[in-house]
Amino acid sequence: MSTFEAKFVANAGIKDIVGKGLIYDDNVAIIELVKNAKDAGSPSVDICFELSKDKEGDSFSELVITDHGKGMTLNDIRDKWLNIAFSEKKGANKTYAGNKGVGRFSCDRLGEKLDLYTRSSSGDCIKLPILWNKFENSGVKDEISTIALEGSILTENVFLQELNLQN
Repeated sequence: MSTFEAKFVANAGIKDIVGKGLIYDDNVAIIELVKNAKDAGSPSVDICFELSKDKEGDSFSELVITDHGKGMTLNDIRDKWLNIAFSEKKGANKTYAGNKGVGRFSCDRLGEKLDLYTRSSSGDCIKLPILWNKFENSGVKDEISTIALEGSILTENVFLQELNLQN
């Protein structure tokens, strides 16, 4: 008898199963994001629907969800937010609104693109754009972890300017 080693592999298509499959409508997606803000200690959440025009004059809509929670560091983004199904809330003594580690995929349900902006009280100003279609129509060898995302560390002035905030 011979033996072999095998491992689970997460194809990039997992994004659709977790995002569009489990988050079954837009209302649930927004509720998931509000729950994330609550769990981050935000005293309030602002939800704004905006209709804008691009440089060519074509209309597009945006959903902007802003909270005032604890924010994330670069390590939080890499080790937790981008870690599918990871939730440090599991098994915690505190009661959380969400704890399955899938709420972040609500953004995929709501639109083609996510611009994640965050700043922890002691950390950098971070922008992480995600084009969800980069994870679609994947081949058998396209693992979700092999699709690179390119974030930026912004100066505070650029961060506030991009978010159209004063402070």
